[in-house]
Amino acid sequence: MREKWTTQMGFVLASIGSAVGLANIWRFPYIVGENGGAAFVFAYLICLLSISFPVFVSEVTIGRITKKNPYGAFAQLGKTKFWKGAGAFSIFTAFVISAFYSAVAGWVLGYMLEALQGNLSKFTSIEESQQLFSHLMSLPWWGVTMHGIFMFLSCIFVFRGVKGGIEKGAKWLMPLFFIILVFLLVKGLFLPQAKEALVFLFHPDFSSLTALSWLTALGHAFFTLSLGQGTMITYGSYLNKRDCIPSSCVTIALADTFVSLAAAVIIFTAAFSTGHQPDAGPGLLFQTMPMIFSSMSGGSLLALLFF
Repeated sequence: MREKWTTQMGFVLASIGSAVGLANIWRFPYIVGENGGAAFVFAYLICLLSISFPVFVSEVTIGRITKKNPYGAFAQLGKTKFWKGAGAFSIFTAFVISAFYSAVAGWVLGYMLEALQGNLSKFTSIEESQQLFSHLMSLPWWGVTMHGIFMFLSCIFVFRGVKGGIEKGAKWLMPLFFIILVFLLVKGLFLPQAKEALVFLFHPDFSSLTALSWLTALGHAFFTLSLGQGTMITYGSYLNKRDCIPSSCVTIALADTFVSLAAAVIIFTAAFSTGHQPDAGPGLLFQTMPMIFSSMSGGSLLALLFF
């Protein structure tokens, strides 16, 4: 018999755990910085509300109706080779995303260990921070080991099943994550240049928006909710008939959006307060942030909590 989520909140927390991640903490701040700040945030929210959220609800609904994995769900509803292929392609998409996602997650795990040793709060220049990143990236054993540890920890949750693994883990880890996030958010809001960072994030200059900005916003709106890769179809397949899909999806989308905006506030208040540029790109998390922590009181603890 197919497992089910113990409670609707278990499904919500597990889905938040899937939706909230590197897309929010790593990717969202740097693409906001590269695309002009507040205007891009506006474009992202429009795409999220008008396109991604309806798709999100649809995927969860398809999963609950069919009680199958993505391939089986599309095969049952579509009843043609095309739809079977669409289901198979969504699984392939998840594999491709996981290939790079798990590698970057391994970097985050490695940086957490570096922070634990106090190595991320002693830089005197951005060049030193960049050298550490380049050095670690040049060590094949470091990337492979961190990736392996991350995959091992992930597999433990998966192999323990829906109730005993994913749901149980989410009930403990997600509240802890939000506590740390709010702590860092409050810390960021009291930094010297927090006002300038908030203006950058929430006072739009729409002349900075381009067609590419809108396309990037749309792509991120899909990526951040784990759409198009079968995840939400799979999660929805374990729902009970009595669970309310719209209310659950609203909660998940709001939590995901809050984390994205909170992460941006945390990173940009720190960046502006230490004189760093917000458009540092993908290296913002691994090269700029360690330098920022080095210039802040309690940087070792903040770096550890952040990573």
